[in-house]
Amino acid sequence: MNDPYQQYHQYYGLPAPPPPYKDNTLKIVAVVVSLLLLFIGCTVYLLTHGLGRRGFVRGMYNGYIAEGDAKYSRGDYQGAVDSFTFAVDLEPDKSIGYTHRGNAKVAMKRYDDAIADYSHALNVLSTPAGIDELGDPGTSQADKVAMLPDARAIEYYNLGLAYADKRDYASAIVSYTSALTDSPYYFDAYSNRAFAYAGLRRWDLALADATFIVQKKPGDADARVELAEIYAAKGDARRTFSEYMLAITLKPQALDYYQRLGYLSEQGHRFDDSVACWQTAAKNNPTNAICWANLGWAQYLDGKVQASIVNSKKAISIDGNCSSAYLNAGLAYAVLGDWNHARPIYQAVTDHARASDFMAGLDDVHNALKTQSRSTALRQAEAFLTAAARQNASNRPARRSG
Repeated sequence: MNDPYQQYHQYYGLPAPPPPYKDNTLKIVAVVVSLLLLFIGCTVYLLTHGLGRRGFVRGMYNGYIAEGDAKYSRGDYQGAVDSFTFAVDLEPDKSIGYTHRGNAKVAMKRYDDAIADYSHALNVLSTPAGIDELGDPGTSQADKVAMLPDARAIEYYNLGLAYADKRDYASAIVSYTSALTDSPYYFDAYSNRAFAYAGLRRWDLALADATFIVQKKPGDADARVELAEIYAAKGDARRTFSEYMLAITLKPQALDYYQRLGYLSEQGHRFDDSVACWQTAAKNNPTNAICWANLGWAQYLDGKVQASIVNSKKAISIDGNCSSAYLNAGLAYAVLGDWNHARPIYQAVTDHARASDFMAGLDDVHNALKTQSRSTALRQAEAFLTAAARQNASNRPARRSG
């Protein structure tokens, strides 16, 4: 600090005085004018060379794509369509805008409009501008050309999904086949083509596609499940069961596999298969109450009432709030005519079961009454569950309006 005046104030602990006023207006104006002229000059140069507009438009295009993706992710599909439309209007020779807009239209069930967008994206990919869009800015032209078949396969696959959603399975098959022509190991295309064939009841072709995936991906449990579902649609219960069980060996903790196989077995009145399914589930998931409860239910349907009670109680011992297990055990005791054991089990579930649980239990009692109409214990179970459902519904707090 060389200013004696400021040194003086600092020495005696006084606040530093403001520096003498200097009028820098002219200097500021000169700097601003210089910067403005520089900006104008650069802008004119870029515009005359085509670089400014191109970069600006490309930035706007990417911004609209990002905006549309954000709207799509939060479920604002019409907003997404609007944003992608702005992008397409800016860069009509780029495929991404059409593809993303097609996805949003599928979500809105506007399948024909989506098909038009995917078809336009395919057309764009056949142009030099479409090919140039592939890859990163540093990707060589040769590499971009090499990427073209996979890019086309994705668009054909999207077309197939849209056709399948509108149940035009024949057109879906054509689209999936085109995708596989460009990308022979596009497994999702094989999978969806298999279900499209199944939709036309062309079982041999559906099974051929599903089997091909299993052969190429032997350790993929989901591929096994898809093959099983084709057999289920065909009505081949034995192969459905065997393929599901193979999938279960690959993913023994996948409860949705057991639930689906149990449901299919029950719907087909193959209760022994349902029992085998849930026995495997309980073995592989011994601390899961739902597995034991479902085993108890399967055994009840299969006529093994005493075993049903044992395994339903096992479920209760694992999870004291497993309502279905209480209802299974209570029903089993009532079917055996033992209301003295059924009543306390039904009573124990009233603290945590919902009205819908009681109604489901009541339906099971009504089904049992079709063959045991004179059963006193079942009539008592019917009266108890009816009262419990009403009481549970009346105890619910009133809904607030507004």
